[in-house]
Amino acid sequence: MPYSEGIFEDLNKALYAQFFWNQSTSAGSIVDEYIAYEFSPDAVLPVRKAIHILEPDYPRNVKNLRSPNAPVRFVLAHSVGAREALDLIERVNASVAPQIRHSWRWRIFYLRSFIDTQLVRDKFAISEQVESALDELTKIYYADRAAFVVAPPTQKAIERFRREGGGASGPPGPPPNHMSK
Repeated sequence: MPYSEGIFEDLNKALYAQFFWNQSTSAGSIVDEYIAYEFSPDAVLPVRKAIHILEPDYPRNVKNLRSPNAPVRFVLAHSVGAREALDLIERVNASVAPQIRHSWRWRIFYLRSFIDTQLVRDKFAISEQVESALDELTKIYYADRAAFVVAPPTQKAIERFRREGGGASGPPGPPPNHMSK
């Protein structure tokens, strides 16, 4: 099993496990099976489409991380479709059973699409809504004291990073994805 930083890459783990089991299996079929099993067979098409929209949005250019008096911004490399991805996820959210809607796997997908949409809306600044979503991710990941490179970039994590001088645990580039790919 490849090294893992945490549950935020759960879908990647499913992909690698399936590839080790049967290397001729396609990534698309593994993703579809994961979505059907974890969420609902009816969720496969909209969630897969949302994933395809969100993945090109992942690369982020972090602005002002080391500037204590400036607000941190997470500029998405490609932000086209963020709202569409959230709309797809929200439609599925309304139709899945409550135990799925509140599961950590679903919340990660939901929060990723929500955060991207809010970042685009707010010119890539962290709003109160984004901070709340990042706090929820921190709880899901049990990452309240995690190194910055694996913790959601909450205000508390950013302040800790700045206070510690961004040493070895600081990111040389963009923060981690915090979403299954």
